[in-house]
Amino acid sequence: MATVSRYLPPEHGAWAMLLVPFALGTFSATPSWWSLLLLVAWLAAYLTSYYALRWWKTRELAHRGLRFRVPAIAYATVLAVSGVALIIVEPWLAVAALAFVPFEAAAAALALHGRERSLTAGIASATAASLMAPVAYRFAEGDDRSVASALFAVSWLALTGSVLHVKSTIRERDNPRYRYASIAFHAVSLLVAMWIEPVLAIPFGFLLIRAVVVPQHRWRPAQIGAVEIVGSLLVLTVPLIAL
Repeated sequence: MATVSRYLPPEHGAWAMLLVPFALGTFSATPSWWSLLLLVAWLAAYLTSYYALRWWKTRELAHRGLRFRVPAIAYATVLAVSGVALIIVEPWLAVAALAFVPFEAAAAALALHGRERSLTAGIASATAASLMAPVAYRFAEGDDRSVASALFAVSWLALTGSVLHVKSTIRERDNPRYRYASIAFHAVSLLVAMWIEPVLAIPFGFLLIRAVVVPQHRWRPAQIGAVEIVGSLLVLTVPLIAL
């Protein structure tokens, strides 16, 4: 278990940010076995950046630097092999990858300055992650631009709302401005989601209720995370049925 933990970051919320947009896009079209390779590359890109950033920040500490260097190189190798294979199959992915660069660069720059937990970094990461929804959709032979746009919007609203909500319940739980901002954002998100598709009132209504209720209690991170899992499942399953 200790060996496995060295290759898996303790950022549990990141998995929802990675998997929800990918699944939304992939299963809104007709996935093939190649979609699994896209998932491998997508996860490898995140894991490479996670460990590479920590390797850079601890490069002068021999023991810690080695601890992060090994997984960084391993995941970079996986990313390189899977990425080249994907571009050979679908050359347009090379152009699509450029859309991720500004947001990933912003998140990386903030992380290098010790601000990886900032709201700006969270929104940048949520935006980059949400771009995977239309990419995965097109990769799975989806060709409706309105659906692609809706998938990005649903993902971005849900993930950005989650960033605000978690901050209002943990790091900024004593700052009422974050709580009010979270509630306001979720209220607007509900209206936008209902405009996209009325049935999306189900997941986004749930997200709004949890944005109002959860910060009133000093719940442990595990309890907050459990609620986020329910919200993520609703955000994932309802649009797949409706869109």
